[in-house]
Parts: sequence; structure tokens; C-alpha cells
Amino acid sequence: MDDTKNKVEWGEIAHSLDGIHPRFFRNYEDSSAYARFGCECRSGWRDIILSLAHEILNYCELEKIDIPRILQIKQKSNRLVIHLETEDVGILSIADMHTEKSTSICETCAEPLVSSEFGKTYSTEHLHHTCKHHMIQN
Repeated sequence: MDDTKNKVEWGEIAHSLDGIHPRFFRNYEDSSAYARFGCECRSGWRDIILSLAHEILNYCELEKIDIPRILQIKQKSNRLVIHLETEDVGILSIADMHTEKSTSICETCAEPLVSSEFGKTYSTEHLHHTCKHHMIQN
């Protein structure tokens, strides 16, 4: 997948999430990486990102605290990386749990990885977490 196609997909993921949990996905500074690039990962991790938003919104409501601003959501080193403007341990724990979930799911199709042997493939710029089927395609 070339970089231009990646940027289109990243923007589409962020746009599609906007309407589901707008209090979370529209909470960012215009200068943030999230504002410029959206979710910098493939659509296979969309459900993980949705779950993250849902759990953080519930936690914030329960704890009666502000929803953290999104700084960046991206793929890095074979995992989903979520940067939020917060020091709240509960929120950071939720983000870490979702980062861990991403290590067992194909970034492209959301299928579980068969084994770590098939979980790594290189593209032009990024290391992507993929199932055996998508490893062969790349």
C-alpha cells in the first residue's frame, strides 16, 4: 500500500469514527498529528479503536473527569499506539490494554494472527502487523 493510499484510508477511518463517538473522536487540537492525519493505521484495527473510545468515555463518565484529547493514533512497531493528553492511570491502562489487543489482530482485515511467524511483513515505510494471507499479498 503506497503512502498516498494509506493517508486516504487513515482519514476515512477517522471520519467514520467521528459520528460514532464524537465526544472522543472530535476532541483534539488542530495542530495535533491526529488532526493532520487521522488514524494512522489500517482499517483492521477499527474495532479496537472503537472499543478504546467506548471504554474511555465510560470511565470518564464514571470517574466524572474530562475526556482526554487525542494527540495521535497510529501503527508503530507492529502495534497500535495511542497518544492521549492525560496522566490518568485508568485511562492510560485502557489505552495500554488496547495496544496489547492489536498485537494479535491483522491490521488489514481484523482476523486473528495465526502465529507470530506470520505477524510481520515490511512495506515501503512501515512494519505492518498482518495475517498470513496479507503477508503474502504484501
